[in-house]
Amino acid sequence: CEVFCSRMWRADNYFYYAYAVGRWDPHCCPRYLRPEHYEALRSSAHRVALHHGPLASAAASRDDFTVASLLDSMDWMGDEQIAEQLAALLPHMAPAGRLFWRSFGVAVHSPVLAQLRPTLVPEQDRVGWYLSQWVARAHPPDAPVADPAEPSG
Repeated sequence: CEVFCSRMWRADNYFYYAYAVGRWDPHCCPRYLRPEHYEALRSSAHRVALHHGPLASAAASRDDFTVASLLDSMDWMGDEQIAEQLAALLPHMAPAGRLFWRSFGVAVHSPVLAQLRPTLVPEQDRVGWYLSQWVARAHPPDAPVADPAEPSG
């Protein structure tokens, strides 16, 4: 009941509010829908590029990604797939770039992700479904390079 009762059905959880009532509410909506953020969003809209396809082809489109939000995709991949995704993405991240992901697990489940030395984000995720959120530097100092050919433990 913890996930359902105390995380998902919070009064400010706009993810489920919109599903339940079929509309956004001015007091329960994402920040980008609030009037005070409209001008900032409008003035930066030209910086948004949509991509439909694999992460690797999106990553190759530029070399200055500052944040890559992987959502929960890493939960659904084996270590070899995670290593392949990161090998495609990391070379295209800015020097101070960061990776963010959320997980249904309470610990980092992959040794490939663990090599990034992620930090647990202490706040609960906005969706209220995931049990942990992680952030890691895309280029941590002295991090070993993942080898997808090596079996995981």
